[in-house]
Amino acid sequence: MVAPQVPIGVGIAGWGGIARIHTLALRALPVLFADLPFDLSLAAVQSRNPERKQEAIRQAGFAAAVERDDELLRLADAVDICTPNALHARLAVAAWRAGKPVYCEKPLAESLEAATAMLDAWRSLPAPPPSQVALVLRFWPAMARAKDWIAAGHVGRILSFRARMVHGGYLDTARLMSWRLDKALAGGGALADLGIHLIDAVQFLLGPITDASARMRTFVTERPVNPGGRAAPVTVDDWAEVTCTLPSGAVGTIEATRAGDGQEETVLELFGTEGSLRISGDAPYWPRWYDRRRGELVVRGGEPAPGPYTQAVLSVCPPARLSMGPMVDAHLGSLHWWLRRIAQPGWEQQMPPVAADLADGAAAQAILHRAYEAAQQ
Repeated sequence: MVAPQVPIGVGIAGWGGIARIHTLALRALPVLFADLPFDLSLAAVQSRNPERKQEAIRQAGFAAAVERDDELLRLADAVDICTPNALHARLAVAAWRAGKPVYCEKPLAESLEAATAMLDAWRSLPAPPPSQVALVLRFWPAMARAKDWIAAGHVGRILSFRARMVHGGYLDTARLMSWRLDKALAGGGALADLGIHLIDAVQFLLGPITDASARMRTFVTERPVNPGGRAAPVTVDDWAEVTCTLPSGAVGTIEATRAGDGQEETVLELFGTEGSLRISGDAPYWPRWYDRRRGELVVRGGEPAPGPYTQAVLSVCPPARLSMGPMVDAHLGSLHWWLRRIAQPGWEQQMPPVAADLADGAAAQAILHRAYEAAQQ
């Protein structure tokens, strides 16, 4: 007998680009997976201008467009937060007090203090509802395979690593000022926006970063508030590089930039005593593995059998032939994991700890905080 599906109405706070990516992922789930334990509906979008965006929100499949937190919480069973970073905590805490699970975009908050307060608020609840942070590189199958292969010793002891995430578009001096360029709302720039994915990926694969130093640059120091209007100062970084040390003694660098026009990429390279791995957004299903013992790059068919992390990630992500692109796929896998946790209490206890929980989000935020402090010094 097939168990009945649990109805889950998802409400999204914010209607920017990342909210649309989440919406694409949510709408694709019933198409990609026939055995979902939940009956997913798109309950509402919360926006500062719901009237102006109402038609776009309706066309995206949502039942309502609302303005206030209480309206969203009344309509939604679970809340997906895609607002500016400084607004995460208010809605998350209100949702938890109302018994609603939360999926929160990264970074967890605009500061370590706010992130820690969020974690404490969640932990203080008698029955904390399932909640996650959108640190989604964990849901690349290549990342999961690397996790399994490292644990099995296939690359030996990790000696060093280098990671970089390169985006473009921010060298355009006519680009308007936005919340992402305001430290009060964003908490940081390229490192907080992009680099936090790499910080979490390193800690997911290799363990906690114990020491971090950093240098940063802002290439465009002011931007117009409106087309042809007055300029406002940019208070965050366009480029950042963090030098890290791990408890094992492994060392590495993390680079994040939003000034890499024409060279968009996300890459994590790991170098061990018995080989190396390269994880890339260009090949999100398989890492490139050099096996030093064999003296060769390992081609498909010569790799180890799928381990527990690989099996878990493949169970919630699209197959390669139905890929919607590495970032949409990763968000889909992460959201799928969260919704299964809601629909099937105890399901996650049967799985390896793939998803980034609030403690993982706070741990990544702590490295952000350390890096920004180091750069200021």
